[in-house]
Amino acid sequence: MIVGSAINFPDGNQDDIVALGKLAAKHKVGLHVDCCLGSFIMPFLEEAGFPVQPFDFRYGFAPKGSSVIMYRDAALRRFQYYINPDWVGGVYGSPSIAGSRPGAIIAGTWAAMEYMGHS
Repeated sequence: MIVGSAINFPDGNQDDIVALGKLAAKHKVGLHVDCCLGSFIMPFLEEAGFPVQPFDFRYGFAPKGSSVIMYRDAALRRFQYYINPDWVGGVYGSPSIAGSRPGAIIAGTWAAMEYMGHS
């Protein structure tokens, strides 16, 4: 697996996601793009006059913790589920779309995207 960051938190740098995508496709491995902070910034770079390669999800505003994972097919998704029976807090598992996030974050994300959009 290859991992890249589309605007990382500490210094605002961005990995070359397009080049990483080509590398991942060439070697037939997965590509994960951490776009936590970037989802708030990437949509507006082009409007601000910065050169942008054709990569971004244009999310706009959403509460922190509203990450999205998209899979090419259901076969890959089966590896998402996680369970740790030896965790110090008891059995830990992520059996659903929310994983360990509360449903309020998912609802808040939807509401923010519906209400604010580009504005």
